[in-house]
Amino acid sequence: MGSTSPICLITGAARGLGRELAEVASSSGAAVIAMGRPHPGVRSLLFEGEADIRSSEAVADFMEELPVDRIDILINNAGVFPDPDVGLADLSLEAVVDTLDVNAVGALRVTRACLPYLLRSPYPRILNISSGMGSMSYAPRQGSYGYRMSKAALNMLTSALATEFPQFKVLSIHPGHVRTEMGGPRATVDSSASAAGIWELARTPPAEGRFFDYQGQALAW
Repeated sequence: MGSTSPICLITGAARGLGRELAEVASSSGAAVIAMGRPHPGVRSLLFEGEADIRSSEAVADFMEELPVDRIDILINNAGVFPDPDVGLADLSLEAVVDTLDVNAVGALRVTRACLPYLLRSPYPRILNISSGMGSMSYAPRQGSYGYRMSKAALNMLTSALATEFPQFKVLSIHPGHVRTEMGGPRATVDSSASAAGIWELARTPPAEGRFFDYQGQALAW
């Protein structure tokens, strides 16, 4: 790892978009820390390990093992989507609480644990992988209460972090409807294309931190 190589921590790196992000970041020369062990094939990882982001203790234990003292780019990618198209009458409230715990509070846990490392970076960046389904201005489908609420909360986390830490670049990213296990076979965006666009935003973030799609187009909160 060169002294100028960015150090990037990616959550949810075991599969899907997270694995693609680990691959494209590593291939570009970044030193990648994978929270969630990627499948074989991802090259040159600096560090990898498991951590349940529902647990502050598990996240803290993961951070104590890191062989670095700074993080330049944090990508909060880990997420769950248990309630697609489920209406209110059939909704599992336990699943809603768990979705919020992973998708929003989990990102908060990881970000807080990473804060001392980010503060040591000369150019700290946080990318929260959100969704158009979390937009308050655009509600494209019925149901999916837990997922939509969690991504709206994640967007608020982006806004709050950007306000408290103006020296950081903090973005929410809509990755598109990505062909992964979560997105399903009818999804329209290839995971490698989404990951490449997200990584480009991580490398050269827009001047104003807000909500963007993976191609860099600004979206309404």
